[in-house]
Amino acid sequence: MIMIHSSRPLGVALGLLLGASLAAGCTSTGSDNGKMIGSSAGASWMVYSNPYPADSAKAGMTNPIGNTVAGSAAAFDMGGRMKLTLVVSGLPPSRQFGSHLHKQACDDNKAGGHFQHNPNTTDSGANDPSYANSTNEAWLDFTTDAAGKAVGTTLVDWIPPAAQARSIVVHDMGTQPGGVAGAKLACLPMTFQ
Repeated sequence: MIMIHSSRPLGVALGLLLGASLAAGCTSTGSDNGKMIGSSAGASWMVYSNPYPADSAKAGMTNPIGNTVAGSAAAFDMGGRMKLTLVVSGLPPSRQFGSHLHKQACDDNKAGGHFQHNPNTTDSGANDPSYANSTNEAWLDFTTDAAGKAVGTTLVDWIPPAAQARSIVVHDMGTQPGGVAGAKLACLPMTFQ
């Protein structure tokens, strides 16, 4: 398993993602990005107004990101591995966020749980590190720059089947062991071919 967390300048990443977006619909197999297999083209972000669980110490607080979040995502088949990139802006500056590929649509139970290549079918719980880890899930954690912009990128050794992964969620904190990353703050719909 190879995992990449991008720290390249936002301009470079935006250029790469823009090029990928322009290629949407074709079967380009460029050496840098492979074949596009998923994107957020035409999708709008959903920002959760009160993202904190009722039993949380933060219950009743408003979303710290407001309604200014913007950006896009694209996924590529890199010879049987998936490269997934998220470009995001409008977030608080100089702050770490967790971000993951999720199973459900943004408005369906706040996108449900993380998409897992090998789903946890045991009674061990959603945060069992045997399943909730960076090789079995797509984690795109990032830290925003001074302008509230960031890029999250990962490369995993699998490709999700069409219609089994439907969104990318930005969480309130960086991902901890077992995939724990705090409240779901915002969600971007993804469509996979």
